[in-house]
Amino acid sequence: MDVHYRAGGGELDPNVLYASSNRLWRTTDGGTNWEALSDDLTRADPATLGHSGGPITGDMNGPGLPDMPATDVIPEHDELAMASHGRGFWVLDNVGPLRQSQPGITEADLVLFEPAPAYRSANGAVIAWWMGDGGGDGSATEATLEILDAGGQVVRTFEVAREGEERDRWSGPSLPAGSGLQRLRWDLRTDPAATFPGMILWGVRTMAPVVPPGTYQVRLTVGDRTETIGLEVRRNPRIEDVTDEDLVEQYEFGVRFRDQVDRANRAVIEIRRAKAELAERLDGVEDARLAEAAERLRVALEEIEGEIYQVRNRSKQDPLNFPIKVNNRLANLLSMSERGDGRPGSGMCSVFEIMVERLDALAGRLGELGVEGIAARPQSDPEATGAPLRPSIRYVPWTWNHHRRAMTSLRDAVARGGTKRHTLSSAHSIHN
Repeated sequence: MDVHYRAGGGELDPNVLYASSNRLWRTTDGGTNWEALSDDLTRADPATLGHSGGPITGDMNGPGLPDMPATDVIPEHDELAMASHGRGFWVLDNVGPLRQSQPGITEADLVLFEPAPAYRSANGAVIAWWMGDGGGDGSATEATLEILDAGGQVVRTFEVAREGEERDRWSGPSLPAGSGLQRLRWDLRTDPAATFPGMILWGVRTMAPVVPPGTYQVRLTVGDRTETIGLEVRRNPRIEDVTDEDLVEQYEFGVRFRDQVDRANRAVIEIRRAKAELAERLDGVEDARLAEAAERLRVALEEIEGEIYQVRNRSKQDPLNFPIKVNNRLANLLSMSERGDGRPGSGMCSVFEIMVERLDALAGRLGELGVEGIAARPQSDPEATGAPLRPSIRYVPWTWNHHRRAMTSLRDAVARGGTKRHTLSSAHSIHN
């Protein structure tokens, strides 16, 4: 409270004083009685304000921010820091869109804001854009956001979530589809390896490597409209004993790991699809010999699936009881190689090659059964410095002709009294 004497007729009157708090007060009898000369100066609308008052009012609050006076406000990089009197420090992040806003921007159909530089080992990059309603319901179901490297290759893609789509912890966020100001946080990682429902892995924190420092492009496409803006990824300034070349080598090594994890997981997906189609096509078939041959094929597929993935996992604690398999070992090594900044050790490279050899052998066995998709290694030269190509899965829809040829081949094999190997190999006609 500030107290001031009032000068009357050129002389101080000791009985007249003014005081200020949340109101302006006056006394004319030396402080015995006071009268208010103003309304509450800190609370414009008591219905929307809390108990403390201040320049930040209740109707301006975001989630979690209490009604409080801000004693100091400092802009720093892409953030606005505020200090309060006894209510802690508060930070408003991602103020870039506010700085870049122009008159009439809300009338535009699509505006992509320039993101602030992103740092490795931090919280990633925040990408913000303005989406007009376009005269419709304000949603954009056909939209993609892509991250491109300096060579123009897409390293990460975000899409709008489809209705009924289930997303696991590895998939990352979906692209917001609403109108108005939208934003998405990119964790600086590439597209992750494929996953399948119910997948439980031990010791796996990530399914994709972090990109190295450099200049990237953000490309947002909504319908026939496309906006592109630059994004700079910087190294952690606190880590001085690691070179940019080390980070590039770490990234390339991580991409090789990611591709092999993707290869293994897609094999499980293909095996499960093949088993489901086999069961569907055999439903109602009364030929005992044909059913027996199909059962051999199913068992062989499950044996390979069990060597790629620990199929007995039902909860997160199950890997403590059941040994991890090839896809988990590869994914665990990927996570270990991403713990910190620096080139991978020679031990990781040796274990990587051992796991890939096992996966190659399983791929060969799947090829004998007619299940395609992982026979070719995505990185044939381990010493290559370029980013490897990701394997592709050739999906062949099972038509009635496929079914007829497959069943005829299995029946003929049984009639010939062929060996188990020949019987299983006859199923190759399913996909040929």
